[in-house]
Amino acid sequence: MAIKPLPRPVSYMERDGKTKRSGKIEREVGIGDVVKYGIYRKLLQEVQFDHRKEKYIRLGYYVKNCGAPDADFRWGSQTTFIITKTKFRKLLKDAKKKGII
Repeated sequence: MAIKPLPRPVSYMERDGKTKRSGKIEREVGIGDVVKYGIYRKLLQEVQFDHRKEKYIRLGYYVKNCGAPDADFRWGSQTTFIITKTKFRKLLKDAKKKGII
């Protein structure tokens, strides 16, 4: 699976195991990371879910084996971090105050 162009559809299952949510990745920034066995594309994405008014931030990554074509990138984040943009800004502000970033 290659990384599709934006806007990119996204979906997830709620913890009840029955309710599927969907939306789209509207914008993203990323950085590549090469390790011994693979290439990672680590991303911060802006997400608009169909059932929510506020936009969200999602942190995650795509991965492929070294030497594999770009078409082999696949979503690697199994427990993806999703947070409202408002809460994300607060989290970054608090991290700066504590010297974490």
